[in-house]
Amino acid sequence: MFNFLYSLPQLFHLIPCPRHRLPKLNPETGLLQMSVTEFQPNRLSLLGRLSFSILSTLHLVHWREVDKEGEGRWVQMNNLTILNLLLIKCSGRGGEMHEWSLAKLFFALQCACSIAAFIARFHCAQWLYDRVQ
Repeated sequence: MFNFLYSLPQLFHLIPCPRHRLPKLNPETGLLQMSVTEFQPNRLSLLGRLSFSILSTLHLVHWREVDKEGEGRWVQMNNLTILNLLLIKCSGRGGEMHEWSLAKLFFALQCACSIAAFIARFHCAQWLYDRVQ
């Protein structure tokens, strides 16, 4: 659910969405790197600028300004997938991690979310069925 909500600005093309949004392998280091998209902030729609502002305020994106010769100021930002977010938040190498480490981290996150969902469902079901009787 979080991954879908996190990806919405790119899925609805409020922020440019490249064809491949998953992390890419750096053949020199053997590490996965976050994938990025580039855009000119002044060319985003109002909703795109609002999305970018909210995500950057909440520290959910890694971005930097890039000056392209003759084209002005561009923003280079990570693609909005949970794998890229994990690379940003959990790697000590600035968005790079071994594939196996990222897989274990993602699996642990999925297990934790599943356990939380079962606990929430158990307590909500008990509350709902107590009301019905």
